[in-house]
Amino acid sequence: MSHMTRHLIGTAAFFALASVVHAAPIPSATSSSAGVPLDTPSLTGFQTTGNDMGGAVVTIRFADGSTSSAAWVAGGGTAGSASTGIWSLSLNGDSFNTPWQLKNIDAQTIVGFTFDGLPGKTVFDIVNGDTLSPGSANGNPFGSVDGPTSVTFADGAYTNQVLIAGTFYGDLYSLLDVQFKGGLRAGGAVTFIADTDSIGLPVPEPETYALMLAGLGLVAFVARRRRT
Repeated sequence: MSHMTRHLIGTAAFFALASVVHAAPIPSATSSSAGVPLDTPSLTGFQTTGNDMGGAVVTIRFADGSTSSAAWVAGGGTAGSASTGIWSLSLNGDSFNTPWQLKNIDAQTIVGFTFDGLPGKTVFDIVNGDTLSPGSANGNPFGSVDGPTSVTFADGAYTNQVLIAGTFYGDLYSLLDVQFKGGLRAGGAVTFIADTDSIGLPVPEPETYALMLAGLGLVAFVARRRRT
């Protein structure tokens, strides 16, 4: 599928869904900040599904200030999710045009969440209409699709820039933080769009290289001592 075809199909599907929903307007803007930049050699895919994000970490925030975290688990096919007995976040399909679903199964009011994609080699592509980072294709910034009338999204804030081979192109971030203007009560669910891509192994910083080399040297030294 070409980049343009994917973009047109995704846009059509999004507006078809948006035309029949009843709540949660799309935020007027998302925000972004550099955070802790990550340098990776390349993207390994731009059609990232729920099954491709295993290991990412989701943290839910509650009205009383407490939090709950869970790791994303690949579900096979195009599905994946992070969940506990009281909440779940899931995606079944390509994140470019498939809504994520957050459910408050039986928890106190949820007021926000973060999705840290780095442990799952997953990054967010926030620019629609352009291919900026090499291999990224079009992106889709955070936008609400549907939810209870009592819930609106305050903001989708991206942080931790992702560089490709040392260059930041302006479109990739590894962490999404979402805040609600209205809380999501027990039994409620919201859906939203947020496009993701897949990355290769991160490039260690020079200090990390030094530690790795020192560690390898120590292992070799101990091995020699044992042989002698």
